Amino acid sequence: MKLLANVLTAQRKPMVANSAIAVAFVATIALDLLLIPSHGGLGAAIASTIAYLAGGIAVAVIFVRALDARFGDLVPRVSDVRKLTLRLRSSTSP
Repeated sequence: MKLLANVLTAQRKPMVANSAIAVAFVATIALDLLLIPSHGGLGAAIASTIAYLAGGIAVAVIFVRALDARFGDLVPRVSDVRKLTLRLRSSTSP
């Protein structure tokens, strides 16, 4: 969430980024109230997981719409993984 929100802020769209954070916040509060009384700590963990997922989806949707991108642009390609692997190998070799 933070990385995509930072990109939106750098593109002079900070309030758009804040709306995704608001989604996560509202989901956290609602799910905490719903799950913690009956499930305790496990309910809190489930609520946090679902809330972060909701916030992540929200920021991805907002990012794609605000910057006229595609969802596929957010997924690493095989070539990206290869480049990363090569850089990691070269940085760890003596």
